[in-house]
Amino acid sequence: MIRLGLTSTPERNAAFEAAARRRGFEPVSLPCIRIEELPLDGARLRARAGRCDVLVLTSATTVSILADHDAFPDLPVVAVGEATAARARAVGAEVLWVGSGGAHHLASGAAPLLRGRRLLFAGAANAVATTIGLLDEVATSVHAVPAYTTVPAPPPGDRVDAVTFASPSAVAGWLSSRDLDGLVVGAIGPTTAEALERVGAVPDVVPSQPGFEALIDAMAALRPERSAT
Repeated sequence: MIRLGLTSTPERNAAFEAAARRRGFEPVSLPCIRIEELPLDGARLRARAGRCDVLVLTSATTVSILADHDAFPDLPVVAVGEATAARARAVGAEVLWVGSGGAHHLASGAAPLLRGRRLLFAGAANAVATTIGLLDEVATSVHAVPAYTTVPAPPPGDRVDAVTFASPSAVAGWLSSRDLDGLVVGAIGPTTAEALERVGAVPDVVPSQPGFEALIDAMAALRPERSAT
């Protein structure tokens, strides 16, 4: 069985493992990032929310952080994927739209709903510039509230045949202690693929629709059979 490295946080890796097993992989959790919360000013967040129409969420982590600080805005939500939407519903939010990929898909897929709206984006500081750039194309205004940052971390040394990356931070974490020689490499979307290409590692797989399920399907279709490293 092909051993597939998962390089997100331990919590996200655990959520991804079932999808990997369904497609015939043996998932191996190799966390390459850690989450660091940023100082959150609840009063400032609520003031910004009062000037916005929709809350845009690109991770379930953001929902947990806002809820833990009793700072989840009273706004309807547009969510990047079902896991984020489920977490938002669990804290009482109304979810207007759920994507099936990354921020690029959210910005294009939810464009009819977001056009002309005032948006509040809460998420990873690493993703603020890219996400605002995408949302600015459809929204009247976008206010950003960084809730956390992802920090690269070296992974364990367990052997794998293939490896998946869901963020540029995970790429940096992996390369801090390991190389990609002999591995089949998958990137969840174009931003992560570009991070790999900048270090001279062209990914073997980039799904046409960003998202982990799509990435696993594409990896399975490729049928990586290289010997373990």
